[in-house]
Amino acid sequence: MIKLIGAVLVLISSAGYAGAISEKQKKHLEMLHSFLLVLGLLAEEIRYERFCLADIFLALERQYHGPAGEMMGQMAKRLKNREPESAKTVWEMTLRENRERFMLTQEEFDVLISAGQTIGYLDTKAQENQLKLAIRRLESLCQRTEQEVMKKRKVIAYMGISCGLMAVLILV
Repeated sequence: MIKLIGAVLVLISSAGYAGAISEKQKKHLEMLHSFLLVLGLLAEEIRYERFCLADIFLALERQYHGPAGEMMGQMAKRLKNREPESAKTVWEMTLRENRERFMLTQEEFDVLISAGQTIGYLDTKAQENQLKLAIRRLESLCQRTEQEVMKKRKVIAYMGISCGLMAVLILV
């Protein structure tokens, strides 16, 4: 009876571990979607509002809740406090500080860094174009990640169950 309970617990834990890995991939994908949304909103705010960047970032923080929105709030505070000299530096510093939290790959991180290269530096049209370019690149990365997640999800589930079965066979 104890062996049966142990076997069931091993199977449940291996399936749970596989589920946790799948959930992490799902959160990564949600993070990419949130950055797509925030970059799109930022491009529209720059295009239509003509406010200072700190006010735009604060408005985005209020509109969009979550890690990407919190990042906008951090950037707004830094710009208001005039910590670094340029909006580009604020953008890069904030992304670098939050990179682990955002679960970004190097390629995704580079795209987001490039999105901030012209913020507050060139005219609104150039800023908007740079953001739209970053959005297109991020969309393609997002699609590729979605395809990878769909492929890996089944493999992870089967591997979790099979590893649990192997452990049960070895232990019993």
